[in-house]
Amino acid sequence: MPRSESPNWDKRDDKGTWDSPPATVSLSITPEGHTKDRFKLPDDWIDYVGKLNGGIDSSEYKALMRRSGGWNNVGDIENPKVESLSWWGSVLELREVGGSSAMIKTFGHRNPAPSTAMVNYDNNPELVHQFTAISGTGKMRLLGGGYRAFSIMIARKVLYVPLDRIEIFPKLPREVKTMTDLDTYKSPPRNRQLTKNSAKLVEGQWVKIFDYAVRGTDVWGLTLQGWVALAIGSPSRFLTNWSMDTRPAV
Repeated sequence: MPRSESPNWDKRDDKGTWDSPPATVSLSITPEGHTKDRFKLPDDWIDYVGKLNGGIDSSEYKALMRRSGGWNNVGDIENPKVESLSWWGSVLELREVGGSSAMIKTFGHRNPAPSTAMVNYDNNPELVHQFTAISGTGKMRLLGGGYRAFSIMIARKVLYVPLDRIEIFPKLPREVKTMTDLDTYKSPPRNRQLTKNSAKLVEGQWVKIFDYAVRGTDVWGLTLQGWVALAIGSPSRFLTNWSMDTRPAV
């Protein structure tokens, strides 16, 4: 993943030393990957992003919209001009793969903004992305060492991501072995709400995964017995022998 050439980000100490540049992943409006997009965020989308971050007066929103932070490099907090980019560790939904890039799912900027109660990081991490940074030792971290700030995947046109900047989820169907006893559920969580099935998986049991669902930092898999958690939390705790190298920020 890239290091953003963005100075003066995330003050580390009182001596004026700065560290942890934004961990941006550039997206393009062309499959070749040479053309970024930038546009003024419509008012209803400004309000939506503000609500995702606790309000436009919150520290998270102000940090996200800070100039040279990556997403809003030339606009101001009141009139942000957002860039076509994602962050290290974010989930992307691929719509079409070809050559060296893939078209990804985004919001359309002319469409009305949704409700944050329905479309948020917990429910739709492929559209609501968590701002991440790179520590002085090259590790992924949250903005400012703890802020949970969220940008959105929004575009005027289609966007493409280079295939060499993403890690594809393991191909399905596939057999996995449980590392602990696991409950099964009727569906992946929605606003963190779950309904249990009667079936349970025991430690050491082999099951086949047919589909994925990502909810916030967690990855879920569909089995014949129901949905089970494959990876939960940040840092990720893997509950089966399924794993990925790219993980959510701590």
